Amino acid sequence: KMIRPVSIALVYGGNQSHEYARIMAKLIEQKSSQLPLIPLLVDGSSENGKIIEIIKERFAPSDHAFVFISAVYEGKESNEDRIMKMTVPNLMFEFGYLYNKLGEKKIKLILDFPFSEIKNNHFCFPSDVSGNMVCDKPELKSSTEMQITNILSRVLDDELKQIKSQNGLSDISDIRSLYIPRIESLFSREKSEGLNDYSLEKQLQVVY
Repeated sequence: KMIRPVSIALVYGGNQSHEYARIMAKLIEQKSSQLPLIPLLVDGSSENGKIIEIIKERFAPSDHAFVFISAVYEGKESNEDRIMKMTVPNLMFEFGYLYNKLGEKKIKLILDFPFSEIKNNHFCFPSDVSGNMVCDKPELKSSTEMQITNILSRVLDDELKQIKSQNGLSDISDIRSLYIPRIESLFSREKSEGLNDYSLEKQLQVVY
């Protein structure tokens, strides 16, 4: 069975959520020594106004997605006193495309504010979004980089359980334990030891 790496789109809009996405990309790269994962860092902007074409091109390889949402703008609704917060508008297009492409089970929304702000229409985002997609971590906004790393590391570990199940992934060490005995059954021990450079583990490290 050919093992295909899983591409994880990291979508953000604005400086604060960019920082979260950057840290998550590093965490995924660290995990790639154990699992065939590829972080796909994508910003919530477009060039030349061709937003639909650019979104399709950027997200074509994605198998899973983390969408980082922070408040970038604030404004009052007409004839109302309440403040409405919102993120970068293009992020809404990207979320919609990913939702259609992947479905809600393969998308995790990471908020640095309480989910209740969306449900109570204080944040401009579809209020009927499933709570199963949401991971709200308001503490991210007041955390140091080390604290953010620890918070997102726990989020990633939880999500990896689902990613592994959905994509049939195993740890590279587990795959190797199944693969090596097959080599030794075909060759003598001396010859099989000389095939270390051609082991599945070695080839995965070279490719990924």
